[in-house]
Amino acid sequence: MIRSGLNLLVLGVAALTAGGCGIQAQSIGVDGAFDRTLRVDGPIDLDVMSRSGHIRVTAGPDDAVRIVGQIRAYGSFRVFNAYTAAEQARQLERNPPIDQRGNRINVGYIDDWALANNVKIDYDLTVPPNTRMKTSSRSGDQTIDAIHGPVTATSRSGRVHIGGVRGDIDLETRSGDVDLVDQHSNVRVVSRSGRVMLEGQPARMWDVETRSGDVDVQLPRDGGAEVNVDSRSGSIDSSRPIEMRSGQSKHRMQGVVGQGGGRLQVTTRSGSVRIR
Repeated sequence: MIRSGLNLLVLGVAALTAGGCGIQAQSIGVDGAFDRTLRVDGPIDLDVMSRSGHIRVTAGPDDAVRIVGQIRAYGSFRVFNAYTAAEQARQLERNPPIDQRGNRINVGYIDDWALANNVKIDYDLTVPPNTRMKTSSRSGDQTIDAIHGPVTATSRSGRVHIGGVRGDIDLETRSGDVDLVDQHSNVRVVSRSGRVMLEGQPARMWDVETRSGDVDVQLPRDGGAEVNVDSRSGSIDSSRPIEMRSGQSKHRMQGVVGQGGGRLQVTTRSGSVRIR
């Protein structure tokens, strides 16, 4: 009797577990969408978080933030909380993860773990130019263009593109590639293995640190910078004439490009560095 009772208990737990796994494994993805426009007055602080969906930000009118979300849900299961894919999609459509408190807006933060699990949401945002931005993603790409900033961004593996941002940029990524174009303010990039491409004129400080990711810096033909590059094992190459300030070696370069200007600091372990 004791063995029979244990067997029944084990079978019951197995059935419950299998049933829970079935919600995730057998569910067909369900699509959904939402479109919200929030009224604002003056500069805004915007914080956007995405797990696997992309984040795209472009500049628009001064008095509104438009947030368009594209949902792809697959269903999720927890012992005391479960959603089918359709339930996830419909609930997120009715109550998108958007929180506005005056000119401070948070997007993508979902308190219900089961609701957030196995869901991809792509965010397309049109924001006032005078926007201060914070973004984070796991595997989704990020594109941020033509806002004043500053911008603080983090990513695990998604690609990050930031263009024409006037304010300072502070970016950290694990393996995602980074493209920063038309930059003129302070830039700080920390990357493990992703490639870093940086284009523009450093007015003050560009600081790039990688482990194995290559770094490609493009300066204007009539511009320049004070350059300090260190690499443990990666190569360093410049197609621009450099007035050397110290002895050059294969893994170290210190000098001035053009008439100088802001400072370019690049530190990498095994990644190659190219200046052009």
